[in-house]
Amino acid sequence: MAPAIVSLPDTATDAPSKDSLIKCDVVIIGAGLGGIAALYHLQRIGLRCQVLEKEADIGGVWQRNRYPGARIDTGIPSYLLDMPECWKTWNWSCKHPDHEEIRRYLDHCDDQTSIRDHVLFNTEVIGAQFDTSSQNWITVCADRTVVQSKYLVSAVGITCSRSRSLDTDLASFEGDIYHPSEWPMNEVSPEGKDVAVIGTGCTGVQIVQTWGSKAKSLTLYQRSYNTALPLLPAAVGYKKESKGLSIEAYQQLLASRYETLTGVAACSYQNKDTLDDSPKEREALYRSLYDAGSLDFWLCGYRDLTTNPTANRLAHEYWAKRTREKIHNPRKRDLLAPLKPLYPFAAKRPALEFGFFEQFNQDSVDVVDIETNPIARFTVDGIMLADGTYNHHDIVIPAIGFTNAVVNITSLGIRSEEGILLKDIWNQRLRTLFGIMVRELPNMFIINGPQAPSEQSNLPTCIDLQVNWIADLLVNAQRDGVETIRPTEEAIEEWNSKVQAFNKCHKPTTSRCNSDGDLIFFNGGIPRYAEALERRSGSWEDFDLPNMFNPL
Repeated sequence: MAPAIVSLPDTATDAPSKDSLIKCDVVIIGAGLGGIAALYHLQRIGLRCQVLEKEADIGGVWQRNRYPGARIDTGIPSYLLDMPECWKTWNWSCKHPDHEEIRRYLDHCDDQTSIRDHVLFNTEVIGAQFDTSSQNWITVCADRTVVQSKYLVSAVGITCSRSRSLDTDLASFEGDIYHPSEWPMNEVSPEGKDVAVIGTGCTGVQIVQTWGSKAKSLTLYQRSYNTALPLLPAAVGYKKESKGLSIEAYQQLLASRYETLTGVAACSYQNKDTLDDSPKEREALYRSLYDAGSLDFWLCGYRDLTTNPTANRLAHEYWAKRTREKIHNPRKRDLLAPLKPLYPFAAKRPALEFGFFEQFNQDSVDVVDIETNPIARFTVDGIMLADGTYNHHDIVIPAIGFTNAVVNITSLGIRSEEGILLKDIWNQRLRTLFGIMVRELPNMFIINGPQAPSEQSNLPTCIDLQVNWIADLLVNAQRDGVETIRPTEEAIEEWNSKVQAFNKCHKPTTSRCNSDGDLIFFNGGIPRYAEALERRSGSWEDFDLPNMFNPL
């Protein structure tokens, strides 16, 4: 083993020493949804698991995202993990619960399955390497914790680290800066304050619609509009009592996620193309989907929405027509819902809105197009635009998203047997088996990483598929005496070809591309991904098998 992994970096020299090496069967990095699911399923096949979590509690993004208005968009039961002990004994207040209810549900999951008993909190991984002599992973943490395990699971996901692209520029601003994924535990009030929100992703939309009527003034700095869809006030339900759903029916809804393109329960595209319908029929379908609220207009419409430019343009035009009815000011209307699309509909994930567009009917709520008039600099008390316009702000909220999945995983300092960093391996070429395994990293598994559906899908659906596949693989390894699990070069090439083939028709965005412009995620949909995993299940065809398994 290369010595780099066992010698602690300077940042850890003052950390308290640990009495002994921790030994277990599986190290899981991250206690978000992916880590919780991995712990649940791997424990149930008899493996001793140790979760390492850099934050102070479980939940991942839901531990950090406490900003006003934060809630899930894919709804219940789509957003549930396959943990029956938990969902069978819980009733949700609504279909799209907010972050506080999600936190309460995670506490309930802990009550049912004792998650926290297996987690070391405030423990940040700074390196890991597979030791060929012991056939174990050695994982090192910033506080000098060292863990030896047969298997390593990275469950850091796609939302573990915020974008820091504005940090240097914001250093000159002397007001309050609130990053959505690092929102203060104490309540923050916008009353009497001039607020700037930078970014129009789902987070920006949620903050604006929650704070717009409360702030003295609120300005949204927008590079591209959001094709936000209505979230109806009556978007409540899936309570088993109120909806009359049996446990069996609830289970069927969960299972239906694996049959839909995006992994959202009971939400499939129409079995026809846009131009198969007459204009009158098309208008009627658009209206019914839009009026139904939630993500139906995007996920339950015509099957050629994302593949036919004409179909995509027609969907945008209907969305723009309905949205523009909500906005009184012509300038704001053209910025927030332009008649001519500036990008394909749904290339940027639509947010769910309830009152977002109406906020801009207030004189105190404005939108600035920073695509044509960029932010020149932050002053001590505001923002100066390129054309010389100055806006005073007491609060700046950079709602600019997260670092991508490749950066999140490579920042862990994971090395191959030869001591080569995963970052350097992927800099040469991003390749995996099913987005779960890397040839140079035997016995390591990735959840919600690159070359899997991940952010192109409903995340819990992707997580459940992956952790079940990993658990089945490890059961087979114990059964068949396989000690070191390493995918073959041929299997990785085959999967890489499929990823690239499905991604050719998808318009890239920055967060979904690597440095070469190749899309990071598998765009073939959940059913194709599930089929690929199932087709090779129970077989060692995709793996090199040089060694036999030693009992744990």
